[in-house]
Amino acid sequence: PDSDAGERVGSFVVEGAAVTGCTWENSSLVPGREAASLLPPITLQWCKLDDVATSGGKHEVVLPVYLNSGRAEVLHSVPLPLAEGVSSPSMYERGSSVTLWGGVE
Repeated sequence: PDSDAGERVGSFVVEGAAVTGCTWENSSLVPGREAASLLPPITLQWCKLDDVATSGGKHEVVLPVYLNSGRAEVLHSVPLPLAEGVSSPSMYERGSSVTLWGGVE
């Protein structure tokens, strides 16, 4: 999720995306009580792998990004920051993911 949504050349904004198995709170992921929760607008941008900066050891988890809540099509994965004290294995155990369409029923 990005507060500068749509201001990058060659990017586009996705609204209505959701995280499942967790909640987006204070710019990071935390375990959630709801099955899914909406994300703020997300800016997506295609780039060459060579141009992507590595996380540099940030406290994060890499989640799969699905086209919709059916979870039949994985589009890619994305690293997202975790709240302090939250482990990446706990997010995987919860089946956490991002869905771009139809994520919250």
